[in-house]
Amino acid sequence: MCRPQAVFVLVRLLWLGGIGSTSTLAIFTVTMAVDALLIAQLNKVYDISTGGLSEYFADVLYLSWIALVAASYSMRAFWVFITIPIFALYKLWTSVIAPLLSSSSAPVIEESPAERKIRERKERRKERARMKRH
Repeated sequence: MCRPQAVFVLVRLLWLGGIGSTSTLAIFTVTMAVDALLIAQLNKVYDISTGGLSEYFADVLYLSWIALVAASYSMRAFWVFITIPIFALYKLWTSVIAPLLSSSSAPVIEESPAERKIRERKERRKERARMKRH
């Protein structure tokens, strides 16, 4: 058992006098199972520097530990888990759905050579200004 789970059990047993209802026990069991799966997966391929899913696995693991420790005092802390599917929907929208919608409906605009030169000049100016700031 990891430390956050131990904190949950000890606080619930010693401070509140029991683990709680069967729903509390069910939520705790599911959280422990998800944590065990994430830890096993992270032990196989843990390399946050490459990004990808291992970074998200670590974030979900930390979020579940925070929720468990907070749930030791109030079961409403498990509502923190709603941020996981909300974030997944956000990433799905910004990475997959929105680019598909915008690429198919965006009209192709032809620009003249003079307009292209003006655009490139503006881009160079912005790049120089950005480099001076940093």
